[in-house]
Amino acid sequence: MPNDKEKLARFEKAIFTEVNEKVAAILAEVEAHQKEVLEKAEEEAKNEAEKEAKQELEEIEAQYAQAITKEKLNAKQQVLLKRKELIEGLFEKAGAELKAFSESGEYEKYLAAVLQKADLSKAKILAREADCGLMKKLAPGCEVEPDPMNLLGGIVIVSPADNIYIDETFAYKLNAKKEDFYSDNSIQLDVL
Repeated sequence: MPNDKEKLARFEKAIFTEVNEKVAAILAEVEAHQKEVLEKAEEEAKNEAEKEAKQELEEIEAQYAQAITKEKLNAKQQVLLKRKELIEGLFEKAGAELKAFSESGEYEKYLAAVLQKADLSKAKILAREADCGLMKKLAPGCEVEPDPMNLLGGIVIVSPADNIYIDETFAYKLNAKKEDFYSDNSIQLDVL
């Protein structure tokens, strides 16, 4: 018969085996839980990193889009300024050419043609001061007054009794062409 020592040893061995199994099970459970927590933490860290990276990328894209929009606007402004500069230069040149025309021999023929189209019976003619003598010659019997606003040439025919105001000044015609150009971006320089 087994003696008490052997029984005790088997009992002890059975308890230690059971304890070791329970400890191993607990350690395995702890290890599994630890692995699960670690995986979950890694997944959360990965998601957070992706979220931050996406947010940073969106911020960079927004800044880039804003910079591009700003540069496009700046470029459009530069184009519009240059366009305006060119247009103003064109109309200044046209004004200079009209001024030169008003000092040529053809100018008298032009004024005579303008006067032939108008009823001058009750009219008053406003002209450049330099043109007043010429207008008295071309329209005898009409009242002729100097127009200090008329610097380029041409005339204004006024008949208050008939409610007539005909502006044939070069400045008026040039400004009308300029307005037409700005409204439809086309020009026909037939001011005369």
